[in-house]
Amino acid sequence: MRALPLLGLLALGGCSQTIDLDPATDDAPRAPIEDACAGGTTQFASMEVRFPEREPGCNWGEGGNLDPAQSVITARTEDVVALAMPEGAAICDVDFDFRGAESDEDDEDEQTIRYDDFFLLTLDDVVLTASYAPLVDALDAQGHLRLYDWDNIAGTPIGFDDAESYCLGEAEGLSTCEIPPAETSGAISLDFGEQIVSELSAYAYDAGRYEFSFVTLGDNDEAVDCSHAAFRFTVHVEYVAF
Repeated sequence: MRALPLLGLLALGGCSQTIDLDPATDDAPRAPIEDACAGGTTQFASMEVRFPEREPGCNWGEGGNLDPAQSVITARTEDVVALAMPEGAAICDVDFDFRGAESDEDDEDEQTIRYDDFFLLTLDDVVLTASYAPLVDALDAQGHLRLYDWDNIAGTPIGFDDAESYCLGEAEGLSTCEIPPAETSGAISLDFGEQIVSELSAYAYDAGRYEFSFVTLGDNDEAVDCSHAAFRFTVHVEYVAF
């Protein structure tokens, strides 16, 4: 990928608008975003997303969290970073770079992640990946997208043996991801196909925001639950502005 300019990050928030832009399908005309990406002048940006280390502690019984219970999702913490995308911007393509901040194109170093018990990484509520796939089954669907809602997963029984991870579009052969197991420092990678990017772009444009959330989940262990190591990645974006 070509060298890209760097845009800053906002702390939280974003503008709100409602625009109906359904992603294209094999049986439907191309959506306005896809037409603009194909025929318009696209721009490029690189934006770094940083989630600082979070110490153990789930704030049980607060903010909608439940009381501690063994092997049940009872509480979560949510860290949010909003990208400073220009107003009216729509994504044409996106690439997630999880290499270390000091690495270059020839460097094989990878960003690692460590968490406990489970996590979800979302973009505007859309679950990009989750370390425990059964949680995603309880979420509302919009096309291929699954939409994070704490109320839908609070109180879900969990198992810790052979927990399978979830990657948006992977079951349909549209994406590939690599997620390490809990309590293990390991590499992470996300690679979303064209159809998934199209659906993500339409959803984000409709929402009028570009917010990444790192949601950490726990059951009852004050010593480790809802914690994660410092975590960062770079988002390379090709976009159009309406």
